[in-house]
Amino acid sequence: MTGSEAEDRAAIVDLLNRSRIAIWTHDFDSYASCFVHADYVTRWHASPSVGIFRRIGWDDIAARVRKLCDNDELRIERYAYDTVIENLNLRIEGDMAWATFDQVYPSIGKDQLYYYGGVSHEARVLERHNGIWLIVFLGVMHGSVGHYDTPILQVTADGEVTWKSPTAPAALEDDDDLTIRNGRVRFRDSKANQKLQAALRWAAARDTSLLPQRGTHPIVIEAGEGLPTKVYWVFAEGGQILLSLSVPGIDADRLKVAAAIFGLSPAQKQVAGLVVEGLSHREIAERAGISQATVRTHVNRVFEKTGVRTQPALVRVLLSSAPPV
Repeated sequence: MTGSEAEDRAAIVDLLNRSRIAIWTHDFDSYASCFVHADYVTRWHASPSVGIFRRIGWDDIAARVRKLCDNDELRIERYAYDTVIENLNLRIEGDMAWATFDQVYPSIGKDQLYYYGGVSHEARVLERHNGIWLIVFLGVMHGSVGHYDTPILQVTADGEVTWKSPTAPAALEDDDDLTIRNGRVRFRDSKANQKLQAALRWAAARDTSLLPQRGTHPIVIEAGEGLPTKVYWVFAEGGQILLSLSVPGIDADRLKVAAAIFGLSPAQKQVAGLVVEGLSHREIAERAGISQATVRTHVNRVFEKTGVRTQPALVRVLLSSAPPV
């Protein structure tokens, strides 16, 4: 690498870092200094949190960035300064250059955009104007899934664990059914483990062509009498295989979905959620502050609306109404 090439590379890396620092510290002027101000400047973005969109033209992009800078809630200095660039692939030809790289964000808490941290896959096209490198195209693809408190494992087709969400280790310690042996996830029960291995093969098969297919597959584990049924989820997502661990009860989002699907009243929804937790009619009555007769009435109405006749079947229906992400 010549001295000139090294200087160009250093200038472009500095530009990548300055543009990130500017957006997360809400320094509009610094951000604007990183871009060509022309109508062909383009931004592409894809992520589970905000969807897929594109912005074309510096004037439109600048107006939106100014508005973003007025929102102090999105000012996150750790994202600005603690994020690191990895896997940089940079090509420079004359007064044009393109770069692909990963930005690895720090874990800072459930109220922030990337929850438990994450990797954004990025692309830039650059032009040199009057000796200064500037951005003309910015592409971002972020693939993290799940809420901060959702215990998730990323695994391979044969069950090797390659990543854990922050809440996954504690959930694994409390889980009597699922374990990790020799770095691979498996159920202690052989029949349940067969379901898991089949689900992992199913997920892997969805990533055999140029365009990966998405999908979710529930694994229902029956529990003993008086114990809540467990539902684990295998995700095929962007060519990755994710396993969501079962957590006690039913989270508010899934219960809301189930209530909307089956037309449950607020009282029926509350009772259904307590049934999923494995509570008896007496315990539900005490928790909800109603009589056991009223509990039975609500449960029977939920049975009618969901089309099942037993509590284990009801639990499976409610837990399977939507995946926990």
